[in-house]
Amino acid sequence: MDNGQLTTKAMENPDSHSQLSTVNCQLALGLLDKAIRERNDENGIGGATKVAAEMGISDSLVSQLRSKVYPKPEKKFYPLIIELYGKETVKCPVIGIEIALTRCRRERERPYSSANPTRVELSGTCPTCQHNPLRDPKRHN
Repeated sequence: MDNGQLTTKAMENPDSHSQLSTVNCQLALGLLDKAIRERNDENGIGGATKVAAEMGISDSLVSQLRSKVYPKPEKKFYPLIIELYGKETVKCPVIGIEIALTRCRRERERPYSSANPTRVELSGTCPTCQHNPLRDPKRHN
């Protein structure tokens, strides 16, 4: 089983948190390095700045993540890296199909709209969905 499969399986089972954290660390750092390499210019520089802009964070934070000195990145930044640069999919409980984590994130961040029944359901489900790395388990639908 590769890291992507293991991550997806671990995401389906919230009880496997320690396994998910280890896999997320390896997978996220690998994806971050790959994204930086792919965005480097012909001289091999500038990729980290581009990745930082895509992630909405500073260059220095990207450096801290790569150096493994940022405290507890598995809470916010590893899921973000995996969502932006990974190939994992999850089964959306609202849409009912396998979707890429990037689409999951987009759907989660879209504004509420009472004119669209799917948006209404997503707005209620996404905050506590098992696939949402920032889920609030205390919130009730």
